[in-house]
Amino acid sequence: MRFGISQAEVTNFGHLADYLEKLRTALVELADSRGLDFVMLMVTDVVRRTSRLLITKEIPALDVLPFPHLSDGTFNAVDVVSRKKQLLPVVLGALEG
Repeated sequence: MRFGISQAEVTNFGHLADYLEKLRTALVELADSRGLDFVMLMVTDVVRRTSRLLITKEIPALDVLPFPHLSDGTFNAVDVVSRKKQLLPVVLGALEG
């Protein structure tokens, strides 16, 4: 499976809801232009040390991720601040089954 994971750092999630649709559209366009199966964006609140995850589409293998699904379509990744050390190993583990 081909995928991409990006990260953006913010000081709070106060305006995230205002940009969710634009972010989702941009992520889908990125996945399409690069021939990726999915793209994930990890928005990290560096003050509260937590992240929210946006994924371009439902991937059944990722249903086992240990992050609660929120009503706005994002995932709540509490205490996850490192894309490479904390998120990527969990995603790879889920994809490998």
